[in-house]
Amino acid sequence: MKKITCNFFVVLYLLIGAISIVSCSKNEDLPVDKKEPAVQMTLNEQTKIATIKVSGLAAKTPLQLLYATARGQVLAEP
Repeated sequence: MKKITCNFFVVLYLLIGAISIVSCSKNEDLPVDKKEPAVQMTLNEQTKIATIKVSGLAAKTPLQLLYATARGQVLAEP
């Protein structure tokens, strides 16, 4: 009985340690001032130039532009 109790506490201790390691690692990965990305687009109809501004992303975050009609038909594959 003593050995079973000892093994139970060892397993319980290991589970608590594993859970605390996982929860601590998730908290460290999140930036402190996390913001939702925001996209602003301005369109100059005379020159037919669209300027797209994305804020709230980390530097060198890859972006993908997709050209489509108002109905959602894709005009060009990236």
